[in-house]
Amino acid sequence: MKPRSRSLAAAALFLAAVPAVLAHPGHGPETGFGAGLAHPFSGWDHVLAMAAVGYWAAQLRAPRLLPSAFLAALVAGALAGHWTGPIAGLEQGIAASVLVAGLLIAWRVRMPASLGAALVGSFALFHGAAHGAEMPASAGALAYGLGFIAASAGLLGAGVAAGSLASRTAERASRAPGWAVAAAGLVLLAASVAPAPGPPPASVHEVGIMETALEAVLAQAREHDATRVHRVVLRVGALAGVELDALRFAFGAVTRGTAASEADLELETVPARGRCADCDLEFDVRSDFIFTCPKCGRISGELVQGRELELRRIEMS
Repeated sequence: MKPRSRSLAAAALFLAAVPAVLAHPGHGPETGFGAGLAHPFSGWDHVLAMAAVGYWAAQLRAPRLLPSAFLAALVAGALAGHWTGPIAGLEQGIAASVLVAGLLIAWRVRMPASLGAALVGSFALFHGAAHGAEMPASAGALAYGLGFIAASAGLLGAGVAAGSLASRTAERASRAPGWAVAAAGLVLLAASVAPAPGPPPASVHEVGIMETALEAVLAQAREHDATRVHRVVLRVGALAGVELDALRFAFGAVTRGTAASEADLELETVPARGRCADCDLEFDVRSDFIFTCPKCGRISGELVQGRELELRRIEMS
């Protein structure tokens, strides 16, 4: 294979991980393995970071250690995120990880593999925390987690394969994907810190949720030979990790030109409630971080409701 052909093939393979963002757009009402498998594709930030980590792992000649470290930290971050719920700074941390991962590729940064593993592990904590905070309580944790890990491993593997192929090309060509990822990271970082005028912006997460919900709505409309959707009702938990105004904004954007273009969106909020494993008391959760039983004082992590993200009702004709 000629150097130019190898360069094009490497770029194609690197980007092969990305189109699924549109094919599997988000973390909406589905549950189980399929929802976990689709979730890492819910935003370009996650896809680019994982593919870039794999690519850099190939450059660093640590194609197993770095992806393994990333996956381990990703799982740890997801568990922590599911416990704490959404916290400030996650979007900025994720965007920064995309920027740094791109620069590592573009500058062909060399360091001991153990240090590289620690670095990508720090990236993964942010990504895992975001995914864990967004996982609905009803998602079927084990199956969802397996799907989530499988998809993440696939993205990392695609990056490793692309990086290995690019190593056979000219050095400038092998660095090109890094500059593209860094540019995307810079845009994401700027968007995450800049105040937006006008209507509240919808992040890739809210857009992904609404695209998935819209697919389900339109499928139901076709099944019942309906030509117009009048109302869509979603149940959203207080700890689902989404902004209600951003969901509304995203709904208006994704339904344009569809049978649901004039539909009303109704969001039913679900308060967060925990359960004490000792005294079986259910109680309102007022903190995203620690659920303490008001009766016996035991710290509990069992959340019985509050992370719902479900399509509840559709009105159509």
